[in-house]
Amino acid sequence: MINHFKAEFYKLRHSKILITILGVCAAVIMVSFALGDMTFFGAGDGTESVIGFQAKCYLSSEIPTFQTVARSSLAYTAFFWIIGILFATIFFTKEYNTRTRFTRMCIGEALFVLLDQKEYGQIRISDIVKRAGVSRMTFYHYYDTKEEAVQDYFHEIVKEYVWEVERSKGKLGHFHDRSSIMYALSFFDQYADFILKIVHAGLYSIVIDAMNTYLIEKIKPVYHIPDYELYFYGGALLNVFIQWEESGKKETAAQIAQTISAGIRTHTHS
Repeated sequence: MINHFKAEFYKLRHSKILITILGVCAAVIMVSFALGDMTFFGAGDGTESVIGFQAKCYLSSEIPTFQTVARSSLAYTAFFWIIGILFATIFFTKEYNTRTRFTRMCIGEALFVLLDQKEYGQIRISDIVKRAGVSRMTFYHYYDTKEEAVQDYFHEIVKEYVWEVERSKGKLGHFHDRSSIMYALSFFDQYADFILKIVHAGLYSIVIDAMNTYLIEKIKPVYHIPDYELYFYGGALLNVFIQWEESGKKETAAQIAQTISAGIRTHTHS
């Protein structure tokens, strides 16, 4: 629990967005009170004029009241909170995401390397952060458990696959055509060691959850296939991939893809 509080404090203390907003608000309050003490001259005696944000300027030689200055300060502060959030989102979000993704991937890759050295159950958070070159506080900034780190790393692999498929712009054909299946097998073959390690560590659910998420979010909206048909296809393909890898890939990805696509066509036309 203490680590989680430390992580939250670390998150706030290192947030450029928060620093920017607080800086802007502090400056606005100071300027508002400074301007509030100034005398504004104009025609008329004791005439009030609303000039925006509920700020009132007295067009006379009288000094504005404290209530007027306070209302002005609060209104300006609220306005600049909104401006500050928009500004920070536009200018810092991309950099923040790029930096955090790199750190998260370092953690995931460290865990992957450690799986070569010891059983998953024997890997401690301290082992992961030492290998990744980050602090425990940084780890808990992103994750509560090492399972979450594994899940995040694998989801990034799936995102990369989705990006590659979308970049092909339909050249791979229907998602269960031979070319599409062959590409999927070849792509995930790059990460076969990692996938097999987490499966053998009893974390198969992480892999199948990522597969199901991909099918429901990316495939269903395009092909309008019922959920359970997608689950059936995803589970079958994942099982084939795992068995293919564990058997030493005696067949090529093209041969496996041909067998699966032929079976799908037979099932469809029967």
